[in-house]
Amino acid sequence: MAVTPAQKQFIAEQRAYVEEQGFEWTAEEESLSLALVADACETAILNSHAVDADVLRAHVATSPLFAQLVDPSLQGEQRTAAEDPIANLMVYGTTFLCPQDSDAWIDAYTEVYDG
Repeated sequence: MAVTPAQKQFIAEQRAYVEEQGFEWTAEEESLSLALVADACETAILNSHAVDADVLRAHVATSPLFAQLVDPSLQGEQRTAAEDPIANLMVYGTTFLCPQDSDAWIDAYTEVYDG
């Protein structure tokens, strides 16, 4: 559950976005969203705040959260397409929870998923 002002702002914006799309926001989605972003922030810290496309790829490939959310049978472009919205949410959340690393996450995301 969101506790800090940054977490609350992130969740408020994410919830509004989800509801605008016609979906219901749940406590599980809040927990999952916060966990995805916290995991990214931790990865940045463990990498001495040096985040690039390789770090993003490794993070996604080894993340238990991504493993839970992405069908393991998907490969290639289908897998990338399934990872994309999850990675997008994660990177968006870094702008709230670890803003010092968010530009690097955004650049990495752009290279991996939009490149």
